[in-house]
Amino acid sequence: MEKMRLKFKEFLQCERGEFGMSTIIGVAIGLIVAAFILIPGIQTFATQIMTDMQNWWANAISSQLFPN
Repeated sequence: MEKMRLKFKEFLQCERGEFGMSTIIGVAIGLIVAAFILIPGIQTFATQIMTDMQNWWANAISSQLFPN
């Protein structure tokens, strides 16, 4: 009976280790995909937001609130 418990305990430890490694590999793959696909898109989006904010400030706020 004791021998069977030890084998079952070894099996559980092995399964947990494989699950942990799969999780780490999955996270790494997700980060790599994000680095090559999502981040350039976010950079373009942020550049567009900054351009729109500069136009809004120059045309709406600065010219109306602080006229020369």
